[in-house]
Parts: sequence; C-alpha cells; structure tokens
Amino acid sequence: MIAAPGGIPGAVLLPGFLRMAQGRNTVNEKNRTLGHVQHADGWGALYMQEGRVFRYRSTKPCWEDKALARLDDVDVLALHARRATQGAVADSENVHPFVLQTEQGLFHFMHNGTVRDPLTVERKLRGHTDSEKYFVWLVEALEHASFDERALSSAVNALQDYSALNGLLLRERTLWTICKAREPSSYFTLHWQMTAWGNVVSSEPLAELAAEWNGLENGSIARFDAHTGPCMLSD
Repeated sequence: MIAAPGGIPGAVLLPGFLRMAQGRNTVNEKNRTLGHVQHADGWGALYMQEGRVFRYRSTKPCWEDKALARLDDVDVLALHARRATQGAVADSENVHPFVLQTEQGLFHFMHNGTVRDPLTVERKLRGHTDSEKYFVWLVEALEHASFDERALSSAVNALQDYSALNGLLLRERTLWTICKAREPSSYFTLHWQMTAWGNVVSSEPLAELAAEWNGLENGSIARFDAHTGPCMLSD
C-alpha cells in the first residue's frame, strides 16, 4: 500500500506499485525471493480528477485489470493491493481503500495485517474483513473523542491480538500512519520520504520516487500533510 496526500502522477507511481503487488520490488521475511508473495486478491485506488476525489476498487489482480492504465493521467492519492486473510476475494466490499462519512468529512483507510481482537463497532459493516472493522473502530474512537487525534493511540494500544495494525488513514490532504506489528519485521515496516511530489508513505521503498527512505518505528503513529511531517503522535 502507498499513500501520498499531495498526489503523484499515476504514470510515475504505477510501475512501482505493480512491482510491490507482484512481490518483485524487495526481499523480506515473507517474500524470500522476488515474486514469491503476491497480492493478487483485488486492488483499489484513490485519485484526483478535475478537483474531485474518486475511488476505484476491483477484485482482479491489479496487473490483470485494464482499468489500472486509466490512472496514468491522473494524480493518485493512495493504492492498495490485497492479500486476503478474511472475507471473500470475489466481494468488492472487502477491497481497500474503505470509506466512511463523518461530520468531519470523508475518511479513507487501508490496512496491512490481520486483527483478531473481537472489536465492537456501532456502524454496520459493508464487507466481511477485519480490516474494515478495524477502520470503523478507529474512526468511532475519534468520533467519541470529538476527533481528538490522540484517540488513535488509545484505540491502537487497546488491541492485543494481531499480526500487524499497519494502517493509512486519510481525510482530505491529511494522512495518519499506524506502524505497529506484533513481531517487528521489514515486511511490516512502513517507509516515508519527502519526494518531488511531497510526502509519500509506502509499504516498501520505491526507487523511482526517492533514492533513500526512512523507516517508521514499530509502535509509532504519525500525521503527515502533503509537504510537512511527520508529526509523531506516539512511539
């Protein structure tokens, strides 16, 4: 997954995203040889066109979806390729990014990892994934705290049974990042860098965006805008 609150031209971003989705970008504890672990269970995007934000989701592998090429000519805010652990692959409601309307505007969310805590939420879920329930849990925690962003730390720290809570939460041009894995690993490390297009946070470093990347500390929560950051909320 990757997010850029300032947007990046799709033509620049898509080659690296395809490499990540196909496991051809980097080697880590899970992807021990290039191409071994693929994220083929659907993909989604947020993008800007004529000043408006649009969302696209597909249950196809991104490299098999002709719609991916349509992003070449727009500014992309977020991309996610799914590797399913819960929820049917054929159901598009299980594909990231998810969306919620609140009094503070639209929130979008993407997640890497599995959450096994029995979360209780007030809203009815649209799909059947732990990731969507985790998203609703976080947003409702913010609502109950009058959208004080410190509530994110409390909500995240209350969870105990998970592989990783890595999440990218976007509202307009603000991005909150959660980097927390049960067992610290390069696979579950989030990376960020200030690029020619502003801040970018990614599951893996992408060479075409920056030569060097910064790893976020395990257990950290941070806020980014398009051109300033990160502002650490916890670590």
